[in-house]
Amino acid sequence: MRVHIPNIISLLRVIIAPVFFCLLLSGRKTEIITAMILYCIGAMTDFFDGFLARRLKVVSSLGTFLDPLADKVLTSFAFIAFVVLGLANVWLVVIIIARDIFTTYMRIVADKLRKPLVTSWTAKVKTFLQMIFIFGVLALILIDAMTDNSMHLVETASDYAIIDLIMALLTGLTVYSTIEYIESNRDIFSRK
Repeated sequence: MRVHIPNIISLLRVIIAPVFFCLLLSGRKTEIITAMILYCIGAMTDFFDGFLARRLKVVSSLGTFLDPLADKVLTSFAFIAFVVLGLANVWLVVIIIARDIFTTYMRIVADKLRKPLVTSWTAKVKTFLQMIFIFGVLALILIDAMTDNSMHLVETASDYAIIDLIMALLTGLTVYSTIEYIESNRDIFSRK
């Protein structure tokens, strides 16, 4: 049973993502608070699944695939919610999600070739920064909901293009990390 705990934690993140998405888009204070709590739980599980897998010495190919996939699912649902709410540029989100689909495909190919996919430090930083950014935007949404939108923090951040600027920087980092992935894993493409 212990062997499966890290994978169950990763799967929990995948299950949380669509629930978080629906609650956030409801626009109701209680649901937004619940969405924020779920996102925080999901983000924290990103640390615990890998930590437990190493600690319990149960690192598996399924877990190695599932952990980053769960990250991508959680962040993608958040970014799509931001697009729906008018807080993020759709094209920047498309680039980020396309990169995630591409790297997931690379993982599948690498697994079939029984070759480890090298994950760069930049990719890990990118995921961490994306989660922090999402948390920040969610905090603004939550504060606005708690004050019955009287503070207009999200609107102010959008008006001053702060959200767009940070999204553009994150997208640039995403593109850079994709180039690093391709360079570091060139042998996967040459053998395919």
